[in-house]
Amino acid sequence: MEGEDKETVETILEEQMVEEVLREYQVVPPAITTTGARSVMKRLCEAADIDVPTPPEGPGYLQLHGARRGIGDTFYRMDRGTAQDLLRHQSLETTKDHYSYIDATEGAKRASEMLDQSEDGN
Repeated sequence: MEGEDKETVETILEEQMVEEVLREYQVVPPAITTTGARSVMKRLCEAADIDVPTPPEGPGYLQLHGARRGIGDTFYRMDRGTAQDLLRHQSLETTKDHYSYIDATEGAKRASEMLDQSEDGN
């Protein structure tokens, strides 16, 4: 939006979603920094009224790697290969190692269901 004055930019942003303006004016937003991501996590925790231990017991917000683990967990349950791609692991084995507790839980659930079915058949 080079060459536009601040008032014009504000008017444009009031009329359209930021994502639409970025596409229309072909503006590539900068990559989020670690500091920026932490700031987002702090705001989200406050907005959701999530009680997170503050210093010195904790950081005062949910940590970034925890968000990555949560997203990885969700995708791993849906599709192991997609999880590997999104998490940028070199191999599926690495992804399986990180989320092996899901395989164990799902396996135990299946075994329990199978045992229940065999009892019903007797």
